[in-house]
Amino acid sequence: LFQEARRIVIAQTQHITYSEFVPVIVGKANLKRHAIDLQTNGYDSRYDMVGGQLNNLALINWTVCLEGADGSTLNVYAAAMGHFFLTLLPDRISITDSFGHSRREEPLGKVFNDASFIYQRNRLDAVLRFLTETPIRKPGLHITPELKNAFRRDGTSGQGIDVAAYIIQMGRDHGIPGYLQWRRYCQLDNVQSFASMSAKFLPSVNVSMFEQLYGSPEDVDLIVGGLAEAPLPGALLGPTFSCLFAQQLQKTKRGDRFWYENFFYPSSFSTQQLEEIRKTTLARIICDNADDLRFVQHNVFSLQDDYGLVIQATILCDRSPHLTVNDLTNSTN
Repeated sequence: LFQEARRIVIAQTQHITYSEFVPVIVGKANLKRHAIDLQTNGYDSRYDMVGGQLNNLALINWTVCLEGADGSTLNVYAAAMGHFFLTLLPDRISITDSFGHSRREEPLGKVFNDASFIYQRNRLDAVLRFLTETPIRKPGLHITPELKNAFRRDGTSGQGIDVAAYIIQMGRDHGIPGYLQWRRYCQLDNVQSFASMSAKFLPSVNVSMFEQLYGSPEDVDLIVGGLAEAPLPGALLGPTFSCLFAQQLQKTKRGDRFWYENFFYPSSFSTQQLEEIRKTTLARIICDNADDLRFVQHNVFSLQDDYGLVIQATILCDRSPHLTVNDLTNSTN
């Protein structure tokens, strides 16, 4: 029973990630181009049986070839661009009641990784309400002061961790090539000077600071250049980070022998089971696990609809589509 429940939960997590979260990050229009789109029915035959590996950028001319997908995490993702989400975090977390009234606020640095924060009555609902109703910060070359020198501040010395500096140094320690080398790898427009770099960046980015900090455009760290890029239409990330993020998601999907859309017996789901799993939304899971959350938007990762309008009308939790448990557990291949 445990193993079957585990299999279903993993499938639901995979479906939510690729159907709701990933389109917000890289844009719906880029899903098919990167082969990270999901099937609307039936099975997916794109599993890579070769099991090759994406070489780390340590080859002559910095060329890389994908000779299969092994499902592992790319060094560049783990040590650099995968930390882009830290720039989206707010300064404070607001605790609201079921009517949307703010009761208290806590600094992000104080509650970061502190599970005891949600152990109080109705606190989990309040946090879920905050996460679903509060917009993220706009992506860019910035980070909340809560994650700078005040993060995990020592009680005696008063010194904390500068997360931004920590991530930059981690990329260097891992031998991550510079921003321009990754642009070439992703086959993007060639950039040869700081001046031409400015055309790729957000208007708020001061390129003259890059000239002061880096001796050459080739020295710019990936995490710095990637965060400075203007986002693609309909996406949160710019072209370089979108390329690398999508490649990691493609490896994770194509290299997973037990991916929920695969058809390999006996681990595969039946078509009827897949039909039920595809009904899964994070909104439904939040509704099922919250005690006093009555309303939630269809896609909890987005506060806007396809027309760019702020969503005011939410759905009632008791009217959100449910999975049919019997179809999930009783169906056979």
